[in-house]
Amino acid sequence: TMVLSEFYKHTYAFEREEALVNIALKLLPQIKFENVYSLNKIPLEDKFFDLIMTFTCLQHHHDDELQATLNEAVRLLKPAGYLLLCEETSDYFSDSFNVGEFGTIGRPVNNYHRRLDSLDLIATSPRPPEPSCNR
Repeated sequence: TMVLSEFYKHTYAFEREEALVNIALKLLPQIKFENVYSLNKIPLEDKFFDLIMTFTCLQHHHDDELQATLNEAVRLLKPAGYLLLCEETSDYFSDSFNVGEFGTIGRPVNNYHRRLDSLDLIATSPRPPEPSCNR
């Protein structure tokens, strides 16, 4: 979010965890942070954003809520906009959890590509695990 604010006049961030929003509001007052219950119901008009980025967010969505969140991103994206996903794609993580609980699901790129069939896949790039990761 900090980096995006260097390139865009207006930067918005939506977060489900209220405590994280409160910390962010203090650290980055120039960014519009909003606590939302669900990322599949963002209170903005259609085609609002030039760029939407998720950063290790969708990997914590249960399969039952993932498609609605992706549909919301597409709704909010301008026709010439970009959707940038930085998510776990390794099947190393395949936690079993219910909607509303915390877990991590690694989904391969083709899973997102299939779910976002109205968008063109421009590029992919691996993100190496952090050195402290035990895999």
